[in-house]
Amino acid sequence: MFGEPDFSLSGTITDRTYQFYGEYGLTNKTSLLVNMPLKSIDINNYVDPAILCVGNCAQSFNETAFGNIALGLKHNFLKKKWVLSGQLSMQMNTGTYDETSAIRTGFDAYTFTPLLLAGTNFGKNYFQSFIGADIRTNNYSYNLKIGGEIGRKLTQNIWLIGFVDVSQSLNNGDISFQANNAANSLYINDQEYLAYGL
Repeated sequence: MFGEPDFSLSGTITDRTYQFYGEYGLTNKTSLLVNMPLKSIDINNYVDPAILCVGNCAQSFNETAFGNIALGLKHNFLKKKWVLSGQLSMQMNTGTYDETSAIRTGFDAYTFTPLLLAGTNFGKNYFQSFIGADIRTNNYSYNLKIGGEIGRKLTQNIWLIGFVDVSQSLNNGDISFQANNAANSLYINDQEYLAYGL
């Protein structure tokens, strides 16, 4: 666990995602995007905080189901020294929720994500970035999205790449969740992150 979480979880949650992602060129400037995530979520040694229990009350659950399937369009506006593109995608409300295990495999909402993407190259280096938002239905908060990556070609086949990806909640939603789903924090409201890598 990294950073400073608002609370600690009871038990261990493992969330594996297997996804089919594809882009298909409709024209020279426009592509169709498809993302189909299959979620495999395990909860081990979970003790429901809402239940008074004596002795070992730990339970384990697992669910495998689709998450939020997404469709989108990406269009290139400028292709000179800088490449500028726009993207609009929609995540459908295809996630599931199991009342017994409280496992949720996706947001209980439709999510519309407009993005502006920009990139350029200079010598053996490149830079690309994006800014946009996740606009969710069903009283979820919206999220601001920003990120980018920079890379350098080291050899013919090897690149060194660093990236950052930020999703910041605007805290403008008031959806409520079942107590056990709120306790495990799977796809609840106001979730945000800072991810980076090399």
